[in-house]
Amino acid sequence: MKTDNHQSADADLACRVPEPYRDDIELIRLDNESVSVRINREISKEPEFISWFAGLRRAGLKPLPPEFVMKSELGQVGLANTHDVEAGISGAQREVRRMFRDVISMSASDIHVHLDRRQGSRIRTRINGLLYTIREPDFEEGGTLLSTMVESMCDTKSQGYNPRVAQDGRVKPEFLADMNLYAARYSHRPTDDGGVFAVMRLIEDDRGRTRTLQSLGYQPEHEAAVEEIELTSQGLIGLCGTTGSGKSTTQRVLASRWLARNNGQVSLQTQEAPIEGLILGAVQCAVNTDNLSLHQAGEAWAGSVVMSMRLDPDGIYTGEARDYASAYAALETSVSGHPGWFGLHCTYPLDALTRMRNWGIDARELANPTYFRGLIAQSLVNTLCPSCALPWSEALKRQLIPASHQTLAKRMFNTDELEQLRFRNPDGCGKCTKQLLGTAINQGISGRTIVAEIVRPDRHIMKSWLEEGSFVARRLWLQAGGFSRGQHLRRLLLAGQTDLVMATEHMDPDEDRDFRECA
Repeated sequence: MKTDNHQSADADLACRVPEPYRDDIELIRLDNESVSVRINREISKEPEFISWFAGLRRAGLKPLPPEFVMKSELGQVGLANTHDVEAGISGAQREVRRMFRDVISMSASDIHVHLDRRQGSRIRTRINGLLYTIREPDFEEGGTLLSTMVESMCDTKSQGYNPRVAQDGRVKPEFLADMNLYAARYSHRPTDDGGVFAVMRLIEDDRGRTRTLQSLGYQPEHEAAVEEIELTSQGLIGLCGTTGSGKSTTQRVLASRWLARNNGQVSLQTQEAPIEGLILGAVQCAVNTDNLSLHQAGEAWAGSVVMSMRLDPDGIYTGEARDYASAYAALETSVSGHPGWFGLHCTYPLDALTRMRNWGIDARELANPTYFRGLIAQSLVNTLCPSCALPWSEALKRQLIPASHQTLAKRMFNTDELEQLRFRNPDGCGKCTKQLLGTAINQGISGRTIVAEIVRPDRHIMKSWLEEGSFVARRLWLQAGGFSRGQHLRRLLLAGQTDLVMATEHMDPDEDRDFRECA
């Protein structure tokens, strides 16, 4: 006869989702016996799945009737022992975790909490780049939620929750153990009239998920450019874009390609402030610059470079370059002869050089083509639900295309091409519209994809940048046959994958026109 301990161990083992199905099963332990299971309907008849599900009962568990759903509806994967995680935590902490679970199930990237006595408080979450209101707490209730996070759920140097000063921290891993998150970062700052604005950045755990350039939305021209860049064994690859453009994800994909190409028999070391996500096979190290002066932060980055060189690296991955110290740390990895990767906020690839120069790095160093293998700029645009997207004529009839966008479209496309365009249906349909805490989301949207351009800066481009600036250098690159992000977006528009009106919120679809007219 099995003891309670043995039965518990059997149950824990049974709840471990088999590796091939980590992306297909969402399992939650409700208590010691009951489990809730949501399953990708495509695997419901597979013998391996049927055997695993039967094993839950053999282990003494009582699974609720399984819910078979589309794979895209699954929000949590792998082992999710909610009962174990929530044992011993407070009601307020449990409420925070419930909010996290709800939004993560819809692949949210951020949670915004704005406490405002005059306008009213609200909690919003960002899904596919758009913000949706999910709650409207009163001011005191919202304050309790934030103080719970800062004082008991975050690693922070602050002494308690203080809405009158800026604070930040990282949610403790034990509160995220069953949520398919690598990490969650917390930041807030005071607003007018005693209010506070807080953002929680949710960083997905990529384990068990294979990302490629193609799956992110990169085109064959981009992949060919990357393969050419990767023929060079040293120098930096820079990822450029605005906040929330997916730079860190693409950085990690490129670094992972390098590891795979070398069969994992190389040492990739990172220096990040903070660490943005997991890179399987890398040694990831944080550079702690929190609450440091500019001088102290500079010393921290310089020390990181020195330490990395002592630890026998084959490649060095610098996270985001935000200032002189972090940018120069990235450059030093290239000068030392190593391949490297870094990210930076700017619009066009060559603007990365301009920002680094503006921070104080010698322009003559930056113009050395051997220091930069490639510069990549990307944006994210929404993709349309193919089941309910509207053609040009129908969108016009429903007055969904503003006059300015009609003028733009007629300038960019001929009559036949206009009929190939598709626009978002604001009502959505059964295939795209989801419900989150009583709020309809994703109407007319299927997800997001990348719009990008890749520059391999040769000596001619670098000379042009140094002498005439990034605008003229980009024009030179376009004249030499560069595949621009404008061309990429045009391809997506003509394929009916994205909406011209929505795309203009992220970039000018006809931006190459300025460069052509100045030629």
